[in-house]
Amino acid sequence: MRSLHSVVTGQITKMDRLDKNSHNKQRGFTLIELVMVIVIAGILAAVVVPVVMRTFGNYDNMSRRVALVDAAEAAMGQIERDVRDAIPNTLRTNGTVIEIMPIRQGGRYRYSDTASENTALTPGAPDSQFRMLGNMTSMPSGARVVVYNTGATQFYLAATSGGSGIITPTSTTISLTDSGNEDTISLSSPFQFDQLGTGSPAKRFYIATSPVSYHCDSGLGTILRYEGYSTSIAQPVNRNASPLNTATSQALLVNNVSACSFSYTAGSNSRAGLLVMSMTLTIDGEFIQLLHQVHLGNAP
Repeated sequence: MRSLHSVVTGQITKMDRLDKNSHNKQRGFTLIELVMVIVIAGILAAVVVPVVMRTFGNYDNMSRRVALVDAAEAAMGQIERDVRDAIPNTLRTNGTVIEIMPIRQGGRYRYSDTASENTALTPGAPDSQFRMLGNMTSMPSGARVVVYNTGATQFYLAATSGGSGIITPTSTTISLTDSGNEDTISLSSPFQFDQLGTGSPAKRFYIATSPVSYHCDSGLGTILRYEGYSTSIAQPVNRNASPLNTATSQALLVNNVSACSFSYTAGSNSRAGLLVMSMTLTIDGEFIQLLHQVHLGNAP
């Protein structure tokens, strides 16, 4: 039998060898291995990173385009609502500025061809009051009555110079009286609507106050909405001059505008007019262009 000392010594020697082997197995990377890992990681980065960055770049570009489309559609939608709610045949444009006269109230008037009938409107004869078919909620401040307008040129001439059978002068006060089923519209001074004496085919009247303009300036990159200014015979197109610079409301409609244009074909009393709007918006080199057409009824 081996002695106990020999057995213990043999076990200790074996354990030492195991410890040395374990130490050798847990050693780190060599310099060559580390360089190889760095080279492989660089190759992967060169291939993968551009693909990932291109995906993020495409997402950013798409986000900008979506934002531009939303802004342009909202702007064109606002203009469309306003021009559809305007008094017929009051839209005019110079290519970058649109002007309209909004309808504040309106209805159908009681008609008579007898001038002595004071409850009806008699085209071709002075009227100081007439009744409408129905009721009106209220009369806006600065109200003016419009009957049978057939064109923008004559309308703004009449609105600026005193009426001319289309719109009551600014000096005439308009009041509303509740007369049951038919409210009464009263004028502080008699006014002769429609000097030809035919009247509106549909017997319509409108209540106007002041014009609204949309002014596009691609140099400044904005479209502004102006409201609450006086009428003028020539269309106001300078935002820094009267009457636009005296408007009570100057609101930004949209920015980032790099190009815009408005064109209008008036049509006729029996054929709708056509407004064509083109708008280009740009952000950080990304741009979109939208074209929008609006058909407008011109029957007065």
